[in-house]
Amino acid sequence: MKQKAHDLAKKAKTFVEAEIEDGDIEKFVAFCAKFGKSYINQTEFKMRMWNWKQSEKFIKENSWDKRAHYKLAHNKFSDWSEKEFSKLLGYAMPAERKAKNIARMPNSANIEETIDWRSKGMVSDVNDSGMCGSDWAFSAIGAVEGAYGVKEGTFTALSAQQLLDCTGSSTGCSGGTQTQAFEYLKTSYAMTAEDYPYNSAFPQRGDCQYDETKATTAMVDSYTFADDGDINMIKMALSHQPISASIQANGQSFMMYSSGIYDDEDCASELNHAVLLVGYGTEQGEDYWIVKNNWGSTWGEQGYVKMAVKPGSGICGIQKSAVWTVLQ
Repeated sequence: MKQKAHDLAKKAKTFVEAEIEDGDIEKFVAFCAKFGKSYINQTEFKMRMWNWKQSEKFIKENSWDKRAHYKLAHNKFSDWSEKEFSKLLGYAMPAERKAKNIARMPNSANIEETIDWRSKGMVSDVNDSGMCGSDWAFSAIGAVEGAYGVKEGTFTALSAQQLLDCTGSSTGCSGGTQTQAFEYLKTSYAMTAEDYPYNSAFPQRGDCQYDETKATTAMVDSYTFADDGDINMIKMALSHQPISASIQANGQSFMMYSSGIYDDEDCASELNHAVLLVGYGTEQGEDYWIVKNNWGSTWGEQGYVKMAVKPGSGICGIQKSAVWTVLQ
């Protein structure tokens, strides 16, 4: 451990002496001020600046001028290491993807040309998972609370922390799947986010604090996946409610996404991050999915990303593992 820290410090020192350019320190200090960064000592400052510099180089080399549809920019991840970032990617692809308990297929006659469940008041505020791979919990609870809101006619934000603490087959911050959450919610009602809040300062798995006397009546009856790459089926489900999906999110262009329609076809489809689909639309002839992330409102378009609709599994595999629920 000491040798590794020494190597990192040496690498940072070499960077500061050999790669620094005019204005870099001022830019990095401004970045720190914007995102509320502080470091314990000069060694960490240099290491964080080295990480930031790699992000700066990537953004410059992949500038807006070279991309037709989306923009990159610094965000809170610019000074993170790859290992730190990987902790946010908590989706664990199950060995058997297809659910045996099949939900009723939505009525195709109700497909809309465009839809945005945010404008209908059926999506909760953007969450920040902190240093926790709780994406699977936020994705699952987002789908359930959306379906519950549509069913009841009024929206209630539900608890992701309940899923972290109480879903026995998951590993909490270390990973899980939406299907694990849905299976748990077949036998336990969902509590509200107010009564069972997300512990953003210390979010890892804790003792289950489920209290049925405070629970809502939201409970899952069944769920199923859209066929891989079946765009119409995904739109069919989305015409009725927000739905869960998963993507590969460890590409640097996705990490540095700022705005526009994300269409990086170099993004692979080895799913490692769970998100929430809340709609779809078209902009200048380009179709896109509206995707809610859980990295806080300073990432992307106030916590959202528009992902291009493409044939097959889609950009970053977004069309590979979409799943919707029907409630009891």
